[in-house]
Amino acid sequence: SPLTEPSPAAQGIWVDRDSGDVWVEGRRIEPLTRLEYDLLSLLYENRGKICDKYRIVEVVWSDRYIDIVGDSRIAKLVDRLRDKVEPDPAHPRYIVTIHGRGYRLAIDPDQAPETT
Repeated sequence: SPLTEPSPAAQGIWVDRDSGDVWVEGRRIEPLTRLEYDLLSLLYENRGKICDKYRIVEVVWSDRYIDIVGDSRIAKLVDRLRDKVEPDPAHPRYIVTIHGRGYRLAIDPDQAPETT
């Protein structure tokens, strides 16, 4: 089928599970690495909900890595993903950190980020 604009054309992040393409505010972004894509897919499937660090490690790396992958490795992956999907990675609108709990993909990026 011809390449068409994704469904929520200009709003937020949209992941095309069939093609693996990711769209941000109506524009297709550069391809993500496998780890970046797996993390974004997890957040996308659970948008609006907090994904804790155990769930992220389990889905992105596998449960064999629960004791190996630490907070800093997760944070580095989140930073790399933000560099690709956030209009301003220093002030994330989409991938929100919930301190002490994990990360959440914001459903409505115009809402003020949750402060903890």
